Amino acid sequence: IKVFCIGFVVELLYLQLGVLVRSDGSVLPPVWLLLLWVMFATTLFFSLSWLRTKLYVAAVCAAISAPLSYLAGTRLHDLMALNTSVFFSLLVIAITWAILLPILLCWLVADDVNQR
Repeated sequence: IKVFCIGFVVELLYLQLGVLVRSDGSVLPPVWLLLLWVMFATTLFFSLSWLRTKLYVAAVCAAISAPLSYLAGTRLHDLMALNTSVFFSLLVIAITWAILLPILLCWLVADDVNQR
């Protein structure tokens, strides 16, 4: 639930700042995009868990893969688009994710330690 809430805030900020634009004029992120955050949360515990000890690698991987993912997503779905300045949008997404993924991984480690 924590990752979902963070995802909601991130996507909302992207929309409010004009990084992403909805063609229907809505100011809220679409449900399908928020559900991707739920699925992403599961990868933190399993397929991305090896990055917990390699935060610099996580930041670089996120800075490369997240913009590509958003670019592909906006090409597949007409409801969402990047800002007319695609470079600006991809740069903001890259910086956001380079910071966000290591924080989420540290948070995961802290939660894991607290549960023991």
